[in-house]
Amino acid sequence: MVKTPLIGVDTIRFITTLTALKKELKKLNLEYENQVSISLINRFKKEVLKSNNQVKKEDFDLEVVKISKDKSLLGYILIKKNFKSIFLSKKQKRAKNHKREIIFTGLNQPTKKHHQEHLKASYDVIKHFVSRFKVDTIDLSLDGINSMLIAEQKKYLLNDVFIDYINHKSNTQIKESSYYLNNPINPNNTRFNFDKILVYDKFIKEGGLKKISFDYRYWKRLEVTIKIINEKLNISLLDEMVESINYLSMSYFLDSRYDDTLLRTQKKLLELRG
Repeated sequence: MVKTPLIGVDTIRFITTLTALKKELKKLNLEYENQVSISLINRFKKEVLKSNNQVKKEDFDLEVVKISKDKSLLGYILIKKNFKSIFLSKKQKRAKNHKREIIFTGLNQPTKKHHQEHLKASYDVIKHFVSRFKVDTIDLSLDGINSMLIAEQKKYLLNDVFIDYINHKSNTQIKESSYYLNNPINPNNTRFNFDKILVYDKFIKEGGLKKISFDYRYWKRLEVTIKIINEKLNISLLDEMVESINYLSMSYFLDSRYDDTLLRTQKKLLELRG
């Protein structure tokens, strides 16, 4: 882990109809996994819940589609039926299973090495969805060093780091080794809004690493979930979102720089334009 925070896209989510989803899966020659172990589903649900402290795993159903031979989250599409997709279905006066949330996650994994063939196979599928659908939300994540335990940071985060983003103290919570800020004050931008802000102890989440440097023990991740307002993902939009979290990164990691090596690779793999 280097001192300069590493930035990348970790999660991309879409909301679309079940009919449109099945059509795209057919084009890509992909199918639902019929035999998925309970342990694997629970692992995926845990990842989905990581960024949302207001939802329980009983609140949604999850199906998966294998998209590459990568053994990590990068190798799957998570297809979620939840209160959001049901609400949108009912709002459009359709059956409650009319909509689905499509989730590509685990895209920023600094400690994992991906076989290039598997990486390309996964991103080819993600690229297809990015080109076909408008992104609903995207998680930008920054990995860096902060030596304080999350449990010790509540006042610091509340009164210093996030003070300009907090609507009300009741929207903040520390849960285990994670700090959640729900319904944050939004940046002055017409293309997107902040949906959630999360800081967590990445070292603890990874279960500790077998071979660690001194710095790894202080590895923290700052994630911002950003709601995109009715447009497809492109370079200019992504660059604006990155710029909007610079102040947050500087406030928390005390470093105005960031390493965008992964982000530049992701732009190429997704073939973003504009």
